[in-house]
Amino acid sequence: MACILALLALTTRGSYASEAAHPRNQPCALKPYQLQRAFSKFHDHYLATDPFEYYLVLVRKLGRLAGWYKSDPLRAAELNDTFPTAYSGGGLFGGGGTATAEQQTAMALRGFDGLLDFLRTKCRQLLPPDVGSDAAISDLGVQFTHLVKVLYPRFQRHLNANADFLAIGHANLNIDNAYWWRDDAGVLDCGLIDWANFGIQEVSKMLDMCLFGAGWPYEAVMARGTTALLTAFRDEYEAAGGPSLPLAELELRFDMTLAITLQSQSGVPAQLYRRLKRDDWPSVKSVDDPRVDGDGDDAFLVRSYLCGLLYRVTRWRREGVYARLCKWAGEPLATTS
Repeated sequence: MACILALLALTTRGSYASEAAHPRNQPCALKPYQLQRAFSKFHDHYLATDPFEYYLVLVRKLGRLAGWYKSDPLRAAELNDTFPTAYSGGGLFGGGGTATAEQQTAMALRGFDGLLDFLRTKCRQLLPPDVGSDAAISDLGVQFTHLVKVLYPRFQRHLNANADFLAIGHANLNIDNAYWWRDDAGVLDCGLIDWANFGIQEVSKMLDMCLFGAGWPYEAVMARGTTALLTAFRDEYEAAGGPSLPLAELELRFDMTLAITLQSQSGVPAQLYRRLKRDDWPSVKSVDDPRVDGDGDDAFLVRSYLCGLLYRVTRWRREGVYARLCKWAGEPLATTS
């Protein structure tokens, strides 16, 4: 129990006034320690100030939590007994079930074909032109086949091989799962809420679950500095008592985790069709459409699934993740020709 109380104190500090609601897209001049409202999930584009600043705070919080866990072996042992350990397994070839590797591969490829069809025929207009082109979508299909048949098992083994990258973390740390304030000097800070699935995990997995929300829109955060965000996490992790992580290795693991989560996107179209009919999707001309950007439950769920998908396929293409992973693996690039 002492560890749990210390954990709450670690992520919340200061004295706070009542929440300050403000209209969307309007400046918000908060007094020191007055809480700022964060809008619904993936409404980062309605924040009164730069979303990149918010994500820097979030990754530093993750680093502080992870380093705090690593800094005291007795505390870590107590937390290990209290919270589950979620290694980087799961998903394709993650263990469990009775299907053979060949059957899993075939199922994964069939599911991904449905995702590629959704990208081509239903939401191409929502993708950046370089990500939604016929060539880009075809490349994604060929690259995914290579991932499934050759690379995924190697990624899983690598991600689970070094205990320095295994720590406690918040598994759902998007901007709306925190409450925000600025101190007397105007420095942004936050406390954390929604601790579901909190536990011990590979650190790139918790970073992925934080930063996939930053893909809405991608240009506002991720295009401005994946390395800067990972560096902020690494520095805070070490400062809080964790081991020193080589930045290049952390970047590699962040890429591997993105690759692994591509497979989970195969289930996204089915979820989206439950809330917006298949034939209605071509009429959604932008992410500002109220069926996506609205405040209702259906729009919230559409936005949540769609945001993760757009982030993942955009970062995959824009940042050349596939080529980097093939270079690490010593594998030739798969091509459509």
